[in-house]
Amino acid sequence: MTITANRTLVLLILVGVVFSWAGILTTHRSFIFDDSFITYRYAKNLANGYGITWNPGEDPVEGYTNFLLVVGLAPFIRAGLDPLVVTRILSVMGAIGIAWLCALFAARYYDAKRTVMLLVFLAALPAGKAFYLSTVGLETLIFTFFLFLSFYHATRFIDNAQITSVAFFGLAQLCAFLLRPEGLILAFLFCAYLLIHRQRIKGHVTKVAGALLVFLFLPLIVYLTWKIFHFGAILPNPFYVKVANAEGLFSKMGINSVIGYLFESRHLVVVGLLSLLLFPCKHSSVVLCSLFCLCHLLFFAQTDTLMDIHSRFIYPVTPFFFFLALPVIARLMEQVFNSSATWPIKIPVAFLVFMLVFVADPKNTLWEIRDVFRGIDKFAESQSLMQKEYRVARRLALYDNIRDVRIKIGDAGVIPYFTEAYVIDSVGLNDNFIAREKDIGRLTDYLFSKRLDLLFMPATKQHSWITYGHGPMGDVTRWSSDPRLDEYKYVGTITFERGYDYHLLLRKDYAEFDRLSSFLEQYIVDVVYDPFPMPFGTRARGAAGGL
Repeated sequence: MTITANRTLVLLILVGVVFSWAGILTTHRSFIFDDSFITYRYAKNLANGYGITWNPGEDPVEGYTNFLLVVGLAPFIRAGLDPLVVTRILSVMGAIGIAWLCALFAARYYDAKRTVMLLVFLAALPAGKAFYLSTVGLETLIFTFFLFLSFYHATRFIDNAQITSVAFFGLAQLCAFLLRPEGLILAFLFCAYLLIHRQRIKGHVTKVAGALLVFLFLPLIVYLTWKIFHFGAILPNPFYVKVANAEGLFSKMGINSVIGYLFESRHLVVVGLLSLLLFPCKHSSVVLCSLFCLCHLLFFAQTDTLMDIHSRFIYPVTPFFFFLALPVIARLMEQVFNSSATWPIKIPVAFLVFMLVFVADPKNTLWEIRDVFRGIDKFAESQSLMQKEYRVARRLALYDNIRDVRIKIGDAGVIPYFTEAYVIDSVGLNDNFIAREKDIGRLTDYLFSKRLDLLFMPATKQHSWITYGHGPMGDVTRWSSDPRLDEYKYVGTITFERGYDYHLLLRKDYAEFDRLSSFLEQYIVDVVYDPFPMPFGTRARGAAGGL
């Protein structure tokens, strides 16, 4: 009876995990995340022979932090494949790889048998909203896999001092760094471990240093040198926009992201901390893991984590918390299998504990499974900003001369990707000058020097220009009264369910003003206000003076 109950339990959890993941992938099949398409635009330009640049024909721009994904997606785009589908497949593979490494850790440190390894594997899969992140189309899960793989090989070296483990650590760290630069935090911590425990590698110093040099640091130096010559800088634009712009030692946005993640993953975090208290361990692997979690959280606590969907910036610590929690998790799994309780009690209790501890949002997960059977596509007709921007982008791409239109927009993802138009990103991620400049006067001069044809101007639902966003230009009120805006005419508004609306301003002397304005009014905008509710240009100066 116990064997039958155990098999039933494993099967039940397996089916639950597979169905919940399949459910999320199915109900989120139309989900669009704008930032993903920034990466795809660079990959598309590379695939089309323009190089790594934002606007074809201009200097190279590093407006991303996932070089390996940009380069890796280019051949798929060249072959005509959808980069979102490809990235989702890679993300699923990354999540599976992370869970498998957790199972290997359970076998190595806690002598877990095959069935317990399978349960650990299934428990690690949904941790930290991994299922939702697999739909986003970014590098998060792929990066986390290589990061955790490098930790796996670091622990192998700590355990057996094999030089091959250092080599594999270096390769995995290099891949992690090329997907997100903060991955190098673990490399610095591992090097610190080697320095502190140099007696442990006495007689192998040359081999260890050589392995790190050949497989990590030399390729890293070559890559950074290439960046200096190719981009003119080592640091990418997102550093200047998200890190350098943060006010004070810590960012309010970053602190909120850290707190939000810890709350969402509170069950796993609590089990991890409980494990440290109940089974205190001075093993270097546990120390290395704990230090990495702390450093990663501190790094993002002082970063402007705008667009932190499903805590994507903080998620990479999830498998590390799982590693810390393994002493409790492994023993819990063993107890489940060794329990002599009858199956009507054993299976429901074990399944309930599994759902509460390892699934970030059990209730919502059950609704996702229900929605699959109801044939629901949650985002097909959504009026949210990103989903509607996607539909706007596809329609805007139908304008036959759209590639000749010069556009200003802050949400530089789907619209630039599908239209392939010349785009100035007012946030600065994809413009070297805007990313680094702080003076609003120089920024405004730069913007108008580009002779842009179509401006996407964000405003609140209460008809006031937005005052938030990355960089000085994120506060539209700081430049909405510039007299050069008199050269533009309001042509219509795109409305969204929440957040802000986009008011479209078209340059009056644009060669195809009448034709494009008619197209925008017929296919793109939702409403045309008459009169327009917000002044801009010299009218805005007059309104301010009147106040």
